[in-house]
Amino acid sequence: MMVSHIFSCLPTLEATERIDLFDRLQVGARWNVDFIILICLSTAIAEALVPPLATVGIALAEGV
Repeated sequence: MMVSHIFSCLPTLEATERIDLFDRLQVGARWNVDFIILICLSTAIAEALVPPLATVGIALAEGV
């Protein structure tokens, strides 16, 4: 009941719109300099955030 209400609020795409979206995503995900730089930067940011998040998680689990 609640799930159907949530899904009714989400936008739906027609078949042609889904094909167009898929084509644009494929073009945007091609290996080029921009894509590689963005992947490297996002990895660096994620690696910088892992230790503090893991420390907080361990502290919460141990009740400190």
